Amino acid sequence: MVTGPAQYVQGQNLDGHDLASHAVAGVAVLGNVSELGPGSPQHHAELGSAAAAAGVRYLSGVGNADAGRIASTTVARGVQDEHVPDAPAALELVRRRRAAGDVVLVKGSSALGLQSPAQQLEVDSATQDHANAERNAK
Repeated sequence: MVTGPAQYVQGQNLDGHDLASHAVAGVAVLGNVSELGPGSPQHHAELGSAAAAAGVRYLSGVGNADAGRIASTTVARGVQDEHVPDAPAALELVRRRRAAGDVVLVKGSSALGLQSPAQQLEVDSATQDHANAERNAK
C-alpha cells in the first residue's frame, strides 16, 4: 500500500533521479492514486511537487480532481502542466508535447487504464527509432 507521495515517487524511480540532467527533459503522465486515503488532496499536491523536483518538464495529471492537483502544483516550479479526464486524452497530449528522446513516465491507479497509452508510446518510440536508423543508414 502506498502511504504518501514520497513512497509513490520512490516506487516510480523518480526519487534521486534528476530527469533534468538527462540530455532531454522528462515527461510525466500521472493519474490519481486511489490508495492515498483521507489525505488524498494534500498527498496529490505533494506528488506534483516531488515530480517537479525530480526534473519533470511537462506533466499531465489524468483523472479526477486529485490528478488536477498533481498537475497544478507543478506550475509554481516552472513545469508545463495539463489536467485531462482519461487515458486517451493523456496519450494525445504526450504525443503532441514530447520531444525526440524524452523520458516518459506513465503511472496511476490501474482503474485509469494508463497501461494501453504506455504501451502505445513504446510502439511510437520503437517506430521512430527504426525510421531514424533507416534514415541514418542511407
